[in-house]
Amino acid sequence: MLIGLFVYVLGTRYLGAGERRRQRYEALSAQDGLVTTGMQPVTTADIYDDNKDSTQFSPGMRSRSSTLSSAGTGEMAEIDLAGGAGDPDAQPRLSKAEEGAEGASYSRDDLPRISALVGVCCFAVCFWAVFEQQGNTLALYCSQDVNLFGMPVEWIQAINPVFILVLTPFVNALWRRQSQVGKEPKPIAKMAIGCALLSTGYGTLFLAEILPPKDGKVSIVWVVLCLAISTLGELYLSPVGLSFVSAVAPRYMTSVAVSFWFFASFFGNLFAGHLGTLYPYMPHASFFLLLAAIALSNAVVLGLVSGPLSKRLSV
Repeated sequence: MLIGLFVYVLGTRYLGAGERRRQRYEALSAQDGLVTTGMQPVTTADIYDDNKDSTQFSPGMRSRSSTLSSAGTGEMAEIDLAGGAGDPDAQPRLSKAEEGAEGASYSRDDLPRISALVGVCCFAVCFWAVFEQQGNTLALYCSQDVNLFGMPVEWIQAINPVFILVLTPFVNALWRRQSQVGKEPKPIAKMAIGCALLSTGYGTLFLAEILPPKDGKVSIVWVVLCLAISTLGELYLSPVGLSFVSAVAPRYMTSVAVSFWFFASFFGNLFAGHLGTLYPYMPHASFFLLLAAIALSNAVVLGLVSGPLSKRLSV
């Protein structure tokens, strides 16, 4: 992730800025009579030189070559990028993307969108704090209180990736089918469903604890069921949340919004460690019930705000 962030910053700073500077240079050079193609400057003398390969010039330049007929060979002529010629006051036109990027700034109209993405990121912190117990207290639980039937406890961490690979096609197919009939949930509603599924996942472990095990240890089937449901909840929240903050954020702060989402994952993992400190001091059933309650609270709040917020943000 750090390498990707470095490449993104470096590319945006040098490659993106360099491309914009090149486009502006070509526009200004064309306005002043110096048309550039690639890296070599081309004057009116070059345009009328029969020894030059005409394919190196753009169709727009060839179509406007007649506007240079009044200029002597080797002299500079003024070209209007809009198609006219001889207007010294003509300004180069920038693309809409450049105009939006250069002219965009904060306004009060953006406040609801910024507040929404910050709020969603805060709920994501709580989701990850519960979800990431699978690499913390759930591993301890499996090593001490679960009948693994000889399977190494480390293999428990492979269950989540396997379920991601297995369940993703089915989730995509479900959303596609719902979209075709006009019943696909809104992004915030999907995240609420994800939190509800996470609550259900840890609710299964609560049931496993209150039901008397046969040999004194809980069957691994309960753990697999918990991870399967929790992974389904992850698929409903993680990619949807990233897409949501990217779509809702104002154009001038899309990158910042994405960083907020990944910061939510960071703080979620951080709080997962603090939440895990309660595990040795609570009965296992109570601890799993606490995790389920936190995730369920997230689901209820997101479900309540999903309708009005989606309508307000038009997402």
